[in-house]
Amino acid sequence: MKINMTNVNRIWKDLIFGIGEVSQITGVSARQIRYWEKKGYITPLDKEEAAMRRYGLPDLYQVSLIKHYLDEGFTLSKAAEKAQRAHDKYRKLKTFFKQRVKQVSFDEEDKGLIDLGQVTSPDGKQYHLVGCIRDGKNEFQLRPLTAEPDSKNE
Repeated sequence: MKINMTNVNRIWKDLIFGIGEVSQITGVSARQIRYWEKKGYITPLDKEEAAMRRYGLPDLYQVSLIKHYLDEGFTLSKAAEKAQRAHDKYRKLKTFFKQRVKQVSFDEEDKGLIDLGQVTSPDGKQYHLVGCIRDGKNEFQLRPLTAEPDSKNE
């Protein structure tokens, strides 16, 4: 089974929450969320003051992270800074995987296979770099470029 990642990404982007929903999901009061907006730590999708506050999934993630760091005892400014750094790391990781992951499938042993694309060995040979997940353990394999990275099932 192949999953169309374009459709998945569109679904994630289309998830929009009102301030009450963000408050309910994260446990952060609407008043706190408005204050964090005023301080510039989060930004609603609609930036007009009179518009109904709407937030995307990244905003929900940001509010949750700030709350997490506040709960750990950080000041609001430090919590927002740490949340922003964590969010930046996530975006870089997402970009990496978006560029590298070519396909995810399963083989006859029900081992998860993640095709990370082509790599060149020091001797100049081309391979598929395939990450394998079985029994909760990760391993990597170099497969000859002529072989399909997931030669059995999709």
